[in-house]
Amino acid sequence: MEGTKLEISGAKVPNETHSPTATYKQLPENDMEDQVPARPKSLIKETTNSELDGADERMLPDEDKKLSSNINIAEVKFTSNDKQNGDAKLDIGEIKTGFVGMGKEELMKYANDPFWVRLRWFLFILFWALWAGMLVGAVMIIVSAPKCDPPEPKTWWEEGPLTEVSLGDTAWTVDDLKLLKDEGFTGVIIPYPGDTYKQLNATGPFMAFLNLTKKLDINVIVDLKPSVSQMWLNQSATKDADFANFYIWSDGSESKPPNNWLAKDSNDNEKKTAWTFNNARKQFYFSPEGLPHLNFREPAVVDKFTKVLEGFLDAGVKGIRLNGAPNLLVNSQLVDETPKQQPSDISQNHYDFYMHTKTEYLPELGDLLKPWRHLIKNKTDNAGVFMLAENLETLKPFKVNSTLVVDLPKHSNVFQQEISTAENLKDRLDASIKFLEHNWPMWQVSNESSVDLSAVAYLLKGSMILNKDTKIEADLKEVRKSASIIFGSQQTHLMANRTVFAYVRVHSGNPGFIVAVNPTDELVVVDFLIEVPKVADEVTVQYIKIPTEGVSLKMKHTSSGFPMAPHNTVVLSYVPKSD
Repeated sequence: MEGTKLEISGAKVPNETHSPTATYKQLPENDMEDQVPARPKSLIKETTNSELDGADERMLPDEDKKLSSNINIAEVKFTSNDKQNGDAKLDIGEIKTGFVGMGKEELMKYANDPFWVRLRWFLFILFWALWAGMLVGAVMIIVSAPKCDPPEPKTWWEEGPLTEVSLGDTAWTVDDLKLLKDEGFTGVIIPYPGDTYKQLNATGPFMAFLNLTKKLDINVIVDLKPSVSQMWLNQSATKDADFANFYIWSDGSESKPPNNWLAKDSNDNEKKTAWTFNNARKQFYFSPEGLPHLNFREPAVVDKFTKVLEGFLDAGVKGIRLNGAPNLLVNSQLVDETPKQQPSDISQNHYDFYMHTKTEYLPELGDLLKPWRHLIKNKTDNAGVFMLAENLETLKPFKVNSTLVVDLPKHSNVFQQEISTAENLKDRLDASIKFLEHNWPMWQVSNESSVDLSAVAYLLKGSMILNKDTKIEADLKEVRKSASIIFGSQQTHLMANRTVFAYVRVHSGNPGFIVAVNPTDELVVVDFLIEVPKVADEVTVQYIKIPTEGVSLKMKHTSSGFPMAPHNTVVLSYVPKSD
């Protein structure tokens, strides 16, 4: 059997034939180290006879990387022979080549190779191109994503408050109007004196007032009553072709009106029909308020009032308030009114005995009013207001395709009566808010109360009509300007065992406000920290109607244990806690 000879390089060389197993005398370890050239110990592995060929390979240690990167490694098996004391047998197996990577010098050979230079530049450019593409893509996603539109700024009539004045016997002066403007009123409502359909007198009291308001840039809303006029009664009574249908006529005898419709001032003591007999035409005309009622189913009548609106808008008014709008249309068949269902202590002679579904709030009203709204908006660059004077009983007739065609719907019944309890105030206010269907309403306080209802109404969602002599606290004016009041949400609460009413106004990113009322005769301590969601540990007093011991204007107070004097109204601000 041929053997192999081991050289320092590890290469196999042919050798002469000799005994299959070469035996060598074991030398002392120190002698071997002197005679054998130094080589890494990792190249030699001691194994037993039971181990298989092709055992572990190891990389060169760092200090040996100066050797060639490709080293022929021979597996050497060392076995001892018990029978030959002092002898050792070496079995030289198959020589294997191990790859241990390239050294620095070898790598540097490729550093300036054109292929690798181009590849590095390509990968470098590709990386930054991809990075820039992802950046641009992220920006495009942000830019093209649907945005949350900021809330539209409120108009002058939405911000309010408004006030109502009359021309009276005394002429208005610039100083009088300056007082109104300094008080913070954003608009003035003034009823038009006389017949709505009479041509504007350029030198009359109304135009004199209007010209003064223009000097001070005060917005004027004129109150008009379009339903009644006597201007064309005679022509209509004689059946003039152009005016024959300007009024609502019906046959009947002098003692028997056409139906059971009553005048608005009809009462238990005196029954008054809504009809007036005309001797010239030998017919009744509809006159529920004493004056002849115009027929707004006649296109010529609608055109007449449209021209009236154009005249006032061209003169410089910024808004129109209709008086008597729910009664503009009546049932064309003149059907009798139906009595109310619930038992009543009033007689059938009283106006309130009937439901008035044939003479009020007819469903066609929305279609009648819609063109007038468009006219007002177009003439005022969408800054004008089109509103109604009445506390409305329903909104449905004033809608077209589910859209309300009037601004500032009014439903102020909540402030028409004395406030007895906190529960009573909350129930009435919640009912009004539900009725208004989240439209921007008009509030009006028309009764004297033991609590400051003006402050309560002033900070509600909506605008407000105040008496011209009302003094608005400067602190309340500042609170009114807050985004939480103009744009914020509104929630009502009962606190302190249902003895205190409060509502909370808050808008994201802005201070929240608490308006609280104690209608009782007792001092009540309120824990706002428990009652109001996300309220801070501390509140600031922005307004207080009745000074209370330990509480003063602009002071900070803990949210818990806040004292409220009897019949007191307070406005508190706080920083809402984050979620």
